Amino acid sequence: MAATRLGAILCEEGMISDLQLAEALQVQKEEQSRIGDILVDLGYLTKRQLRYVIREHKRRIPLGEYLLEKGIITAEELESALGKKDGTRQQLGQTLIDSSIITEEQLAEALSEQLDMPYIVPYQRLVDRRVFTRLPADFMRHNKVLPLAEREGVTTVLVPGLLDEATSQLLENVFGQDIELAICPPSRIQELIDSLLEQTTVPGLAEEGAEDEMLAADEVGRMDMAGERFRRGAVETQAVDVVNYLINEAINEEASDVHLESMNNRVQVRFRTNGIITRKMDLPLNIRDAVFRRIKVLSGLNVSETHKEQEGRLMGRLEDVKVDMRVSILVGMLGEALVLRLFRQDTDMIAIEDVGMTPNVYAMCRRALDYASGMIIFAGPPASGKTTSLYAALNHLNRPGTKIVTVEEPVEAILPGTIQAQLSSYRGSTLADVINAAIHQDPDVIAVGEIPYSTQARDVLWSALMGHKMLTTFHADDTVGSLLRLTDLGIKTFLRSSTALTIVCQRLVRRICPHCRAVFQPDQQALREFPIRDFDPSKYDFYHGKGCKECQNTGFAGRTGVFEALTVNDDLREAFLAGAPASEVLKVARSTMPFLTINEIGALKVIRGITTADEILRVAPLVSRDREMKNPLSMPEIERISEASLFGE
Repeated sequence: MAATRLGAILCEEGMISDLQLAEALQVQKEEQSRIGDILVDLGYLTKRQLRYVIREHKRRIPLGEYLLEKGIITAEELESALGKKDGTRQQLGQTLIDSSIITEEQLAEALSEQLDMPYIVPYQRLVDRRVFTRLPADFMRHNKVLPLAEREGVTTVLVPGLLDEATSQLLENVFGQDIELAICPPSRIQELIDSLLEQTTVPGLAEEGAEDEMLAADEVGRMDMAGERFRRGAVETQAVDVVNYLINEAINEEASDVHLESMNNRVQVRFRTNGIITRKMDLPLNIRDAVFRRIKVLSGLNVSETHKEQEGRLMGRLEDVKVDMRVSILVGMLGEALVLRLFRQDTDMIAIEDVGMTPNVYAMCRRALDYASGMIIFAGPPASGKTTSLYAALNHLNRPGTKIVTVEEPVEAILPGTIQAQLSSYRGSTLADVINAAIHQDPDVIAVGEIPYSTQARDVLWSALMGHKMLTTFHADDTVGSLLRLTDLGIKTFLRSSTALTIVCQRLVRRICPHCRAVFQPDQQALREFPIRDFDPSKYDFYHGKGCKECQNTGFAGRTGVFEALTVNDDLREAFLAGAPASEVLKVARSTMPFLTINEIGALKVIRGITTADEILRVAPLVSRDREMKNPLSMPEIERISEASLFGE
């Protein structure tokens, strides 16, 4: 139920005043909590009153309308489900599930948002057995309700949706009026009830290893994460299981980040998968501190510090999977927000041929890699795949006859046969000091993790002038923009030399799932955003993923890169040093090399059915798109240039 509609209903019922609602909405802007919880915390409403209003007025916003507004189902799917439901006593949500239009998880998440209730998908060790045993087994199985935990007199109970009056009354008789209802898929509730009654263990969280000593606070964690590091009580034991479970789920779902965010009455858990952040579940607030302590201990952070940002690192193993995790903690209004960034160590290094470059970009990149000296810069915004491309290039260069030295913070992956230096290991030394030390190692290739925004950037650039091949990364929107931004870091001196310079700028987009790929008609407005001359969409078929089990109903499976490459030649040097505007630099690039922008190659990948128009527009740089609109290419020209493997083509 939308916050504004719930607030309006409460005002109509005379349970709160307009002034109280306005105050609660203001608090919601600052705390991002549910409006019902805020009204309860402010003392304007009791939890029992809130449950009554939601139950009595749930039909104000029909489920079908809500799912339609959220884009989870289409109007045609809703009409079909309503037709099947007519004449039966089945609820619409179950009809949608039986028709394979939505999943149980999608329905539960939608109900959580619609009814303003937490969404929790638990496992066995998250359940407090003392609370669980207070309800009869037959009652729990029949009604699919599960008492989860009790904190400060408030009992959290998992339910598949709103309860009838009789069930609500029985729960209040057993646990009292202070009950926090949380939405969970019914099959997960049933599975967990059976598991607890049979005293079996939910798969995937088996304890391994014996107790050993706690690591020193400044030691980088290297451990079996399922092992014990300290003696602890029931809550701490529960926290170990929660952390193991979340990491295991993230690995299984190939998530890159796990977000644990303190909310008003819960811990919101979200995963970032294929670049998109999605809600995973909520955790009870009573285990937050123990979970955060567990992660802090493993990553060598200050356990007692809860009012200051911290960063740490953990390298370990979970169920035979090696994983490297970066931990970041930020303190918000409602408490700490923690992010785990996962880097799996059991995957093979990707080849430069497989990152998603079109033939024209690959040709320029390979040509730059084959030079004996010069600089290659992989540019793009954060999380655009720059480091992956950097390592793919280093892997291509990594031969017995080539000496490679990297200077990174931190070292992102192990590259056998190379020397990899981590800046934090050189206490008291600057980036320039470490680069100079690397140069004295007589390397053929030097890689610096990132060009810093400081005077130290000149040291990175100058090392390329000394006859070495230099590879690095840089934050920028596009290749032409990279040149302009590097001006402030001493690049003009670099440009006056004959040292080769190639900039590869990139984005990551999601691939359409091959298992549910289907033709569809995209939004015409989205297609008009592409900078293409005389573009006629009717000549092409466009595709999207309808959603299936293989892609977890997202319509996407994996990601691919979208690249543009720019090699600085004599013509480009002259234009740039003469102060030519970006549009003029773009013209020179087009006339002297097979240059295409991210937007143009993105459009090409859309018409080839690799990704969708919305995906490209989500990541493509607007500034370069505006520039391209002034002198657009046609689609046949883009296709021809993209296949060029030599500069003369």
